[in-house]
Amino acid sequence: MRTIIDTHIFLHMLGNPARLSTSHRSIVTDPQNDLASIWEITTKYSLGKLQLPAPPEIIFPAQLQNFGIELLPITLPEILAVRHLPRHHNDPFDRLMIAQATVHNLPIISDDAHFPKYGIHLI
Repeated sequence: MRTIIDTHIFLHMLGNPARLSTSHRSIVTDPQNDLASIWEITTKYSLGKLQLPAPPEIIFPAQLQNFGIELLPITLPEILAVRHLPRHHNDPFDRLMIAQATVHNLPIISDDAHFPKYGIHLI
């Protein structure tokens, strides 16, 4: 099953996989999954709000291949869908991820408390 992986889940997998449940670890390592949060991680890293063991251009190619994760591109229908989302919270990265899940009818693996308010399928 294809699944969008939220940023914090991916970061836990990189730095502290023991924080994830067994089922979350198995989902992240399933090669059928997508990652929609490279933009968020890279943006926060460049602003100094996120520490990584190496720059994103070093980490991502290796870890995406290591976990068999495919990038989910950001497309015009997803960008346009953001404006129709209710304002349960204002995080632009999460709102885009929710729009992607809605447009593609994909579940998101996340522990974010705001996501259930959108009626999307969470794992």
